[in-house]
Order: sequence, then structure tokens, then C-alpha cells
Amino acid sequence: MTVRDKSQNKLINTISADFEIWEEITEFGSKFYLVAQLPEFQGTAGAFTWRYEIKDWNAIKEKNVAGNNLVANVVVDSEFNIIEGTSNITGQDYKNSFYFGGSNQLLVSTLEAGAEPYDHLVEALEKEAQYSPWILSEDENGRLDFLALAIENALEGKAVRTADLNRVSWYKNTPPAERKAAELFASDRPAYTEKSIKTQQSIVDGMIARGVQTINNNVVAGLTNLYMTGKIADDNELNRVLNKMVNDRIRYTLDPEVQAVLTGQSFDTILATRDLGIDIDNILGPGASEKYDLDAIYKEAQANPTWYNEVFVPQIQDAFQVKYSQFKGTNVKSYESAAGVFRGEWEDIVGQKADETTNAWQRFFATNDTEERKDIAFAEAARLGTQTYRDTLKTKMERRFGKAGQRATGGGSFQ
Repeated sequence: MTVRDKSQNKLINTISADFEIWEEITEFGSKFYLVAQLPEFQGTAGAFTWRYEIKDWNAIKEKNVAGNNLVANVVVDSEFNIIEGTSNITGQDYKNSFYFGGSNQLLVSTLEAGAEPYDHLVEALEKEAQYSPWILSEDENGRLDFLALAIENALEGKAVRTADLNRVSWYKNTPPAERKAAELFASDRPAYTEKSIKTQQSIVDGMIARGVQTINNNVVAGLTNLYMTGKIADDNELNRVLNKMVNDRIRYTLDPEVQAVLTGQSFDTILATRDLGIDIDNILGPGASEKYDLDAIYKEAQANPTWYNEVFVPQIQDAFQVKYSQFKGTNVKSYESAAGVFRGEWEDIVGQKADETTNAWQRFFATNDTEERKDIAFAEAARLGTQTYRDTLKTKMERRFGKAGQRATGGGSFQ
């Protein structure tokens, strides 16, 4: 077994030369890690130490170094005793080190040559926080409460427990379903990383299966984050999201955060255009906003705030009265202001709420003739076979032929 000084590691120049290579001997073979330490953070279990697993040595070594010459600076056994090499980092420090994932994460670094491990740590935290928002959680005083907790526990040789997370602002203010990823991240980082990698691969496979030829890594990373944090609840919802991604005509409304990932739009823009769509649908009826360029309307409204209320809204109110001419010349200028009475009438006849995108509902809403509306709704109830339809039909039959066992007009009985 051979070790060498870290000055001989020959890492690519965007990865700090201060990282040490540690070899951990396990019953399943050796694992190699890039390891660094912040002496400024000291605790009962030593200084704060973190590591990246080396899974692709060729990717992080200098390109002019020939061969697969991965040689450690320090070797530890399965009990974390140093059996070869020397370092200011102790075996106990290494045992309690914070696992940050694979070393290939360092390949996307924007740091310049000569950066220190601490610079990599800060950059890693900033990148990780994009997908694990609890990492940079701040309390009311601006203190990074999760990071302080993670470092504090690491220095004491302990994992972060769920009870500890109750002290973190992000955790306290987040729905339970979205906390699970933080709990796994804190208590078992390797398991969190493994689950994240599997989720990424599942998303890529799902895209390819749906005919996506160019995989957008930002979309994959964003969807992985939303799945890991519970904002995409399960595989079924993930499949609906992927289906919507390749076919926007599918009637499925994306969560604004999911839409932001898929489109690259800002969250604020998505919320604003969604509100515009709701306004248009409230005036013209369900689905009407799909025929409008909401982005263009939003930009025009931003550039000319009075245009939206003084020009655009009156135009679509006029369009409503043209489409539903029974309201022409009245104060009823929007679909939503009139729909309530019609919904109640429909439910009384059909026995269930209307699908307001159907042709039957559109004809029902468009006529002032009460008897015509009854006929339209009753025909739809018959098509749907609702209980209200069956009860109404029975009542009509009994009026015409009498109840079961009774003599009816014209002879015979209704059996």
C-alpha cells in the first residue's frame, strides 16, 4: 500500500490543491474521498470536516496525467484509524465529516485556479440551496440556523435529528410533506444523494420515453428538487408533469413552481400571467384565456398600467356580451357574475356540478329560455345517468302511469 503527499495529487486547477485524498478500507473494498477541514470551527468531536466521494478519478485529475493513478494521501481502516499517511485531520474528524456527495459536483465550479476548500464549500452550499432550500435557512436575526445546527452536530459527532430540525425556521414554516427531504438530508446524506440520483435518472428516462431528444439539465435538476422536497407529491404526479411538458394541450394545470422549472420563466411572471388568465376566464368563461398571449398582455400591462384596466378589460367585457347576447345592454359584464344562478339551476336538474367546458353547458348558459335550459340539462342528466335523472324520470312515469300496483289512466299498471 502506498501513499503520497497531497502536493502530488495533480487535481485539475479549478479544484483546490488543499483537498486531501483519503482512502477508506471497508469490507466491500476501498472508497476514495476528497477531504477538507475548517480549523476555525472546533467542537468536542474535532474541527468541521467535509468530503466528496471520488467516483470518477479521470474527471477530476489533470488531463496530462496518464493512467488511472489514484493514490491516497491518507488511508483509514473500517474503524477510522489512520494506518498510513499523515494529516492534520484526525481519523475522528474524518469519521464525523459532512458528506457532500460526489466529487464531480466540483466540475461545475465557477471558481478560478488557486481557490481554497472553503471557497468550494461556500459555492457548494449556494448551489445545494437551489435544490435544498433549508440549507441556507435564516432565523429572524439573519442567522443561518440550519447550517449552524449541521456544523454544531457534526462537531459533536452527531447526526441532525428531526427534533433538532424543529429549531430551523425553514422547517417550522414548511408543510410536513416537504420536510421529508430535509429530514433525510440531515440524518443520512448518502441516502439522500442516492435517492436524488435515482430520481434524476427516472426523470431523464421519462423524458426520453416521451420523445424528448435534447435533455435540459436545468429542468432535470429543478424537477428533481421539486420531487425530493415533496412539491411533486409522487410518481403519478411526476408522470402528469412530464406528459404536460411534451403536450401542452393536456388539461392539467401545473403548479407555478413546476411551470417555472419547465419554462425558465421567473416565479413572479408565472404568478402574474396566471392571475391574468384567471381574470380573463372570469370575464369570458372557462378556457377563454388559452386563446390569449398572456405573456404579451403582461408585458404591455407592465409598460402601460392604465391600458389593462381602461382598454383591455372593457374590450373583453364587450366580447362577453357579444358571445352571450342575452346580457347585451345590461350591467352583467362577466361570466362569473352571472354563472352562480345558472350553476344552481343546473345542479337541481342534473344532480351534480357542471363541466363548464362542455357544449351542453355552453348552450345552457347561452339561453334565456327556462324550458330550453331544462331540456338541455335533463338531456345531459340522461347521458350521464345521474341519480337525479333516474328519480325525475321515475316521478314523471308515475305521474303518467301511476305507482307500482296502482291502476293507471287508460288501464294497465306501472310494474
